[in-house]
Amino acid sequence: MQIKELEETLGSELFERSARQVRLTGFGEIFAIRVREILRSVDELSEFARASQNSFLSKLRIGVIPTIAPYLLPKIIGNLTLAHPGLDIHIRETLTEKLIQELEEGRIDTAIVALPISEPSLTEVSLFDEEFVLVRSLTDKDKPVPDSDKLREMRLLLLEEGHCFRD
Repeated sequence: MQIKELEETLGSELFERSARQVRLTGFGEIFAIRVREILRSVDELSEFARASQNSFLSKLRIGVIPTIAPYLLPKIIGNLTLAHPGLDIHIRETLTEKLIQELEEGRIDTAIVALPISEPSLTEVSLFDEEFVLVRSLTDKDKPVPDSDKLREMRLLLLEEGHCFRD
């Protein structure tokens, strides 16, 4: 009822409604983007007001990919808690694609992902570099390391589809 009322106030439909699905209209998609921008600005103003009372923001929302979360988060959270005892830290663990979307929508403040992501609206900062290693049986130890074409033909133990390290 509230959405219908909003559509009447706006003089435009936000959703296309059919028996099987409901989806945003073209106007609805643009409207949703603008609303997210406004809500993000309101959140930023709230954080700014809280920050002006303290020397640091009161809440930090961190997104992180699951493959590295257990290795990095204990140290990061420990250091942040020591440096800023009143900081309310929220962790969001999911795949890179969702984290990028949540960053753009203002639902998280920062994300730890595998680089590169090449999003022009975001700033990338490398935390560390890590080499991949090939583990194989002793019978193959004297053979040369296979090139990328040969690796594609081999049976490999990989992460599930959607994981950035798989790519």
